[in-house]
Amino acid sequence: MVDAIASSTALTHSPPMPIGASATSLLPKRSLDRRTSLGSGRDHTLAAIDIGTNSIHMVVVKIEPDLPTFRIIAKQKDTVRLGNFCPKTKGLSEEAITRAIDSLKRCMQIARSLQAQDVVAVATSATREATNGQAFIDRVQAEVGLTINVIS
Repeated sequence: MVDAIASSTALTHSPPMPIGASATSLLPKRSLDRRTSLGSGRDHTLAAIDIGTNSIHMVVVKIEPDLPTFRIIAKQKDTVRLGNFCPKTKGLSEEAITRAIDSLKRCMQIARSLQAQDVVAVATSATREATNGQAFIDRVQAEVGLTINVIS
């Protein structure tokens, strides 16, 4: 399993990048409430997951609050084709849901292995437009333990 994670995860050594307003808006509310602890010199690891129409992308960053900057420490991408809707129901197909859940489980394993304190997940048009989009979100919560925020 570790070999599979290591081979599918591109570890990078990118230079720190300044945190702008859009980057901090990704932090979950409980992280925003902990701003004082984020500024205490402790690094904070955050995993951000984008559940798109064709693929699921995750980036894991180490936030260095005293600078303030972040450094990408891992990336993960899986092609799941969530947007291949079932023609009859206009919903997500069972096959696509299974691929997405498997991908999200891998993402969570990677995030845990890198000791991410927070995991933020957003879904876009495929989940938003699918007739069973909420059922997919509920299933991910139950099977993966991941809360998904649907964005416009």
